[in-house]
Amino acid sequence: GLIDAPVIFDSVNVNPAAGDWSGIHVNVDGTVDIAYTDIQHAIYGMRFYPSSAGTVTNSTVTLNNYGIYASGDDNVANNPGPVITHNNIFDNGIINGAREVGRDYYADHFGDNSNSVLETRNNWWGTGDVSEIANRIYDYIDNSTNSPVVNFGDYLDGLNGTIIQGN
Repeated sequence: GLIDAPVIFDSVNVNPAAGDWSGIHVNVDGTVDIAYTDIQHAIYGMRFYPSSAGTVTNSTVTLNNYGIYASGDDNVANNPGPVITHNNIFDNGIINGAREVGRDYYADHFGDNSNSVLETRNNWWGTGDVSEIANRIYDYIDNSTNSPVVNFGDYLDGLNGTIIQGN
């Protein structure tokens, strides 16, 4: 997409809801670069499979069951490598006003997970509260057995906001 003309991926339903369509999938060994895109009402806004990679920048991922979902196969050589920066990622997994499924970012089945870090800095997560942002992300803190660290530091202070450094 373009700054003045974002690409919109959304449900075709008259009354759209999270889970209406599958979402954007980056298959095994696949690569994608997405910018200025709005992704809404999917099961997975973006799903990265083992050995996949790519970037998502200047986009909005909201109202999906899972915003960003990165899943490996427990082999460090096959860990997916998405870089998700300068986006608005919020209100994923929300049904009737409460978090019932999913997260804004979900990562699991990484090999050497305690040394694996996914880069997700400079995003707006729907809040500036660090503990609430952490609750919206499923990573090493939630599952130290096979989830990687998701680095959400230097988050934005609002929708398309300014970076709050040092977090």
